[in-house]
Amino acid sequence: MLFKRTFMEWQRKRLFEKAKSEPIRDFLSVPIVDAKTDYRDVKFLALDLETTGLDPKKSEILSVGYAPVRNGRLILKDRAHYLIRPENAISHDSAVVHGITDDHAEAHGESLAEVMPRVLNALKGHVLIAHHCPIEINFIRNACQQLYGEVPLIPAVDTLIIEKQILDRRSPTFEPGALRLFTARTRYNLPRYAAHDALMDAIACGELFLAQACYQAGNGNLTMQRLFNR
Repeated sequence: MLFKRTFMEWQRKRLFEKAKSEPIRDFLSVPIVDAKTDYRDVKFLALDLETTGLDPKKSEILSVGYAPVRNGRLILKDRAHYLIRPENAISHDSAVVHGITDDHAEAHGESLAEVMPRVLNALKGHVLIAHHCPIEINFIRNACQQLYGEVPLIPAVDTLIIEKQILDRRSPTFEPGALRLFTARTRYNLPRYAAHDALMDAIACGELFLAQACYQAGNGNLTMQRLFNR
């Protein structure tokens, strides 16, 4: 794990030296947090995306929601939610899931080019928190490739992986669906929120992370070495 963090920092430096676009260069200017740091001393950003599908090369981002996590607390005053106008029509099946229609996106959304610099600025110097974070990471990286011709290196912790590790220690088997965000939240007596809203899902994920971290830390420390996305 320590090796991975060292390798990530080496990658960050190399990417920073080569970066030409200002948003990517600015994002990469901040070192990745040391793996020995306790999670309470780390800046996190709980983030969720609503998309038209799961393949970032074929699908589009429709909304972004995020909220910072600092000093072991969710900072709701700095939360943000952005609606994005897609380039293609939103399918009926997609709209049923997240409730975003073409008319709503057109009337209230902004372009991906307008929103992505804000997302990168919010993520700068933070560790991403997401539930099954490869989805968020791959969509953000693909968007940056489209907009800037370069991709960022995003340090992350995955609440799904953390929960799987916790459950694996309790029992070799568990019920199907046990790792879903809102199912996992029930094990920590967290309230149920409406799903498929980017901001609410980001807040729900941030709360889950704090509950998981508190559970694992107990009365001691919990370092990033144990939390970084594997």
